[in-house]
Amino acid sequence: MRPTKLTISAFGPYAGEIQLDMEALGDRGLYLITGDTGAGKTTIFDAITFALYGNASGESRRPRMLRSKYAPMDGRTFVEMAFLYNGLEYLVRRNPEYMRAKQRGEGETREKPDAVLYMPDGRVITGDKAVTQETEWLLGLSREQFSQIAMLAQGSFSRLLSGKTEDRGLIFREIFGTRPYQQFQEKLKEQAKGLYGQYLDSRKSIEQYTGGVMPHEEREDLSIRWKEAQQGSLEGMLGILEQMIDADSREEAGADDRMKEVREEMATLGLLLGRAQSAVRILLDLDSARKTAEENAPLLKAAGELYEREKGRQKERDSLIGSISKMEEAMKSYVQYDELTGSIRSWNSRIVKLEEAVLTACKEEDQWRRRLAQDEAELEALKHAGEEYQAAQAAMDKLADYRARVETLDTELKEYHREKQCLEQAQERYKRADEERRKADAAYRSIYQKFLDNQAGILARELTDGSPCPVCGSVSHPSPAPFAGVGEDVTKERVDQAAKESEEKNRTASAMSLEAGKLAGGLQTRYTRMRQQIDLEVSSWKDSWRERLSQAESGERQGGLGQHFLRTWEEMLGELKGQLIRQEDAGRRRVADTKVRVRRKEELEQGKAGRRKSMEDAGEKRQNAQKLLIEAQEFQKGLDRQLKELAETLPFGDRDQAQAELAHKRGVLAQMEQAYKEAEMQYNERSRTAMDAQAKTEALRAQLEDIKHRGSRRGQGYKTAGGDKTTGGRGIGRRCGHGSAEPDGPVIPGSERRQVRAGGIGTKTKPGPPPPGDQPHGIQPDHEAEGCHGGDTAAMELGEIPVRYRFRGSGRQRKDHL
Repeated sequence: MRPTKLTISAFGPYAGEIQLDMEALGDRGLYLITGDTGAGKTTIFDAITFALYGNASGESRRPRMLRSKYAPMDGRTFVEMAFLYNGLEYLVRRNPEYMRAKQRGEGETREKPDAVLYMPDGRVITGDKAVTQETEWLLGLSREQFSQIAMLAQGSFSRLLSGKTEDRGLIFREIFGTRPYQQFQEKLKEQAKGLYGQYLDSRKSIEQYTGGVMPHEEREDLSIRWKEAQQGSLEGMLGILEQMIDADSREEAGADDRMKEVREEMATLGLLLGRAQSAVRILLDLDSARKTAEENAPLLKAAGELYEREKGRQKERDSLIGSISKMEEAMKSYVQYDELTGSIRSWNSRIVKLEEAVLTACKEEDQWRRRLAQDEAELEALKHAGEEYQAAQAAMDKLADYRARVETLDTELKEYHREKQCLEQAQERYKRADEERRKADAAYRSIYQKFLDNQAGILARELTDGSPCPVCGSVSHPSPAPFAGVGEDVTKERVDQAAKESEEKNRTASAMSLEAGKLAGGLQTRYTRMRQQIDLEVSSWKDSWRERLSQAESGERQGGLGQHFLRTWEEMLGELKGQLIRQEDAGRRRVADTKVRVRRKEELEQGKAGRRKSMEDAGEKRQNAQKLLIEAQEFQKGLDRQLKELAETLPFGDRDQAQAELAHKRGVLAQMEQAYKEAEMQYNERSRTAMDAQAKTEALRAQLEDIKHRGSRRGQGYKTAGGDKTTGGRGIGRRCGHGSAEPDGPVIPGSERRQVRAGGIGTKTKPGPPPPGDQPHGIQPDHEAEGCHGGDTAAMELGEIPVRYRFRGSGRQRKDHL
């Protein structure tokens, strides 16, 4: 960045506007500003930094402190700087916050901080913060960094060199653009750190898994080698693990053969167990059906009796329905009663409004009647308004004519004074011309006499004896004329010039005399004409005014100057014009007053018919309102009669009592119908329950007979073919841990853990222990079956398979023995 031009106005110690052409410093990129202390070096730094960043170069100077103390109140404080960056030209202008004089009115106003940045592409960025952000982005430096590296003020260079490594690194990184390399280095560090963490995690996982590997107790040599491998490398551990896997694979093959035999045995036993469990479930269902039938029998009887009782109340319900129908019909009359009551209230409101309308119409009619009476009285008072206006206007016209004559007389007097002044000036000019004429004539005579005297002396000096005299012709010159000795320089040309000037002065004096004579004659003519006009005008004046002029005229004849009369006449004209002004003012007021009266008379006459029409309309409105009021009152009386007749026919006093009674009967009817429906539903439900129990019992007995038949044959076949399998059963229990090898077929639910006996539904069975809360399903230990005829009979009828059954449990080993 290279500044090219800096303009400072009312900034720091500079009270006015200063321009610094920094192009003259060249383009080497390094400038040195020197000067005495207080010369303004730091102010230039502050101006450049403020233009770019909105703050001074130092920390101790705030933007509000930058306005010059010596600047006038109306002076503008700003810094404008043009600079080059990467070959492109920028212009920034910024002003701080300061107080200045108001442009309108008095006092001061606050100028807010503002900035403008003109970009090379024509864009304009405005706003203090926006320009600062754009400048930081453009230069890549903050204000602090710019102050440290771009402009090194007094003592700042040493602080840069002695600063912290981190601070200097940050500054140089911004200057030389090495931030991407730093970012790349930081990313490599993060990747290396992540890979090392993954390696540690993998190592821990391997150690966790290998720690859980335990060699077979019979392979002591393999156990010793495995412990040694755990202390060594991973490759050694992998070799030992492969040997252990081979040994386990061989043992697993032998176990698979044994498992196949066990599965075949379990399949056969599962079929038998399924039959037994189905038989137990059927027996439980038969017992449940029996209990349901026994419990339902008294309920069915009670439901039937209740249903018959409710059915027998049908007449009571029908009577109540009829009563409700009659009351609903009567409610229509209550509706009509309410409608009539509402209509009466509405008509009452309407009658009140009509009464108010009648009263309003009466007042309006009376107001118009009084208004007409007032207008008639006012018209009578204004009867002669037109004549008064004409008289006032005629008086004003007469005053205007009189003023015109007075103005003419005044103009004549002014013209007289003007011409008299011209005459006096002409006479003065004549006096000066005549004086000059006399002086010129005397000068001519004097110089001419000198010329003659000098001519005789000159001729005498030239006489010689024997030569004739040019004057007398004598050749003898006994007494020649002596030379006067004056006027040696008087020549004929001077005499001619003096004669010419004397003649010119005579002509000028004659012309001035003629001009003065003409003006005197004109003034006399104007005076005579003016006297005639005055005599004609004052003939109609008051005696006192004519007496004043007569006295002035007598003084005029005695003095013979004519000035006393004219002064008196001028005074009288001034007084007369003052009177005319007062009379005209009074006349104009009278004309305005009479004109207002004439207009008022016209308005009254024009509006008279309209106001009379308004009064008639108000009277008609009053009559119509009275007519409507009478009709409304008659109609209301009819409604009152209807309401009274209808009230006599109603069973209750008002509609609320009737509605309450109707609601009560409807409630009673609803209760009766609900009781009948509920009794019918209960009876039907108990009947269905009894039929369902009977059907279920018959179906279950049929299923039980079928199971007993097929189970006897399946058990006999297993006993013949399989022999004693007690040992094999224990083996199955040991190998099928965690519930992983359960037999096929249904499992007895926990809620049905009862002792069963063969032969269908017998006496009540002995209940087993209550099911635990945390084991809702699964196999739990229970006691052996007991019945009225003994467990052995049941075992033989179910296929000679004694069953000790549990519910299945999650994650527990099966211990059933078949």
